[in-house]
Amino acid sequence: MGRQELGWLVASEFSEYAHPARSWSNGRLSDHADRILAQGTIVAEVKLRNGIVRPSRLVSYESTEGWFRRFILFLNPDGSVSVEHRQGGTRAYVRVSSIGIMARRIRITYSWSGPARNGLLTVEDVDNGTIRQALQNAPLPMQIRDARAIASGRASCRIDPAVLAVSVSNAIQRIGPGPAIAAGTKVKTATGFKPVERIRPGDLVATQSGALAPVRWIVSDPLPGVGFNAPIRLRAPYYGLQSSITVASTHMVQAAGTETEHLVGRNNSLIEAGYLIGHPGAERDREGWVIPYFQLLLDRHACINLAGIWAESLFIGNLRRAEELVVSTHFAEFGAAELPFHRQPVCVPLADYEKLSVLDALTA
Repeated sequence: MGRQELGWLVASEFSEYAHPARSWSNGRLSDHADRILAQGTIVAEVKLRNGIVRPSRLVSYESTEGWFRRFILFLNPDGSVSVEHRQGGTRAYVRVSSIGIMARRIRITYSWSGPARNGLLTVEDVDNGTIRQALQNAPLPMQIRDARAIASGRASCRIDPAVLAVSVSNAIQRIGPGPAIAAGTKVKTATGFKPVERIRPGDLVATQSGALAPVRWIVSDPLPGVGFNAPIRLRAPYYGLQSSITVASTHMVQAAGTETEHLVGRNNSLIEAGYLIGHPGAERDREGWVIPYFQLLLDRHACINLAGIWAESLFIGNLRRAEELVVSTHFAEFGAAELPFHRQPVCVPLADYEKLSVLDALTA
């Protein structure tokens, strides 16, 4: 095998009915199972029922093939998250303090770099934007065979039912607020609709307030289409779309348009695209597992026009105040001092009971 390209190697989705429900892997892995990943990233996406922390081994892998190896991702009784990695008699360990007892969905990212002799464990509250991190000294490398087993959840690896998806990369992946609009989706600008991948910093985009806003930064990343990043296809002419678009499952869109004001008392509420599955014009997009996603950062959080439907721009809250955190996010090159401060989202997410009303209206 020649020079190894950096990118995602394995990604799997899990459900209570199938284990795994869907899986994708780089075809080259089978021929190079003994290859060592001197650097890499493991991502686990977890859904906690009613925000209740149930201590568990979220991911638990053990093998004695060749020599003893163990990798365990713990959710501890106090709500903290830890990683234990063993190879033979060597043990590497790192722990992140509790992110909060009210977290419903969390993304856990564990990255390691043998050459740099450091690792990083990150836990993100997907709903509230809270991020906790812990550095690790002298992390252990990992064999491709182990990475494949961990992500696929096969017999030698146990995946807790709370885990929605696990992905493995041979690169150090970015964390924090990220992209969610698939390439090819058209964004309304001052000069008309333009594919999101052709937007550049300084371009003016239309916002729901009627004003044009300059783009400060474009976040882009190819991501596995599993878990929170599962691609959702919204088909025209539903939802006022002029052309079909694909966005990540957790991306917020205004699906009901002006009907929302009559249903919930306001017309600027948003719903996650994933909630629209099973309703007219919304379906899971299965074209490929690694999706080129983009997102636009504006000075102020706003709703932007995606081919006729209003959807949120990137919300980063007060990320600029955490300079030590920014270096591991998609804004490392941008710099903390240059980031805007988003006091609060401009569009209010629908509450669970309001979602039911909106979804019922879509099928009426």
